[in-house]
Amino acid sequence: MIADLLDPRAELDAVGFVIRVGAVAASQVGVLIAAASVPRGSPGERRRQGQTFAVRNLLWERPGFARLLADTGLTALATEALGSGARPVDATFMWSRRVRCSRHL
Repeated sequence: MIADLLDPRAELDAVGFVIRVGAVAASQVGVLIAAASVPRGSPGERRRQGQTFAVRNLLWERPGFARLLADTGLTALATEALGSGARPVDATFMWSRRVRCSRHL
């Protein structure tokens, strides 16, 4: 079973998501964070206990965000996991304290 999970399609089928450590170059992580940042009180911002934990509607509110996903390789990772051409239709940036690698797209 562990060997099967190395295949992104099998992992997606088995658990419903795919995690890849180092999927985005360290130099690009800051670029993604900056592109996903919004001013406090923005419509897409989600807050809990006084902290922003998610930013929604990034494709609609950030022109060029889809291109950034392609340039950083995230669209290619989605294509690999889905087994066919992937294109972003919605994007949410989330912060999770439960997951060791805490920034997800």
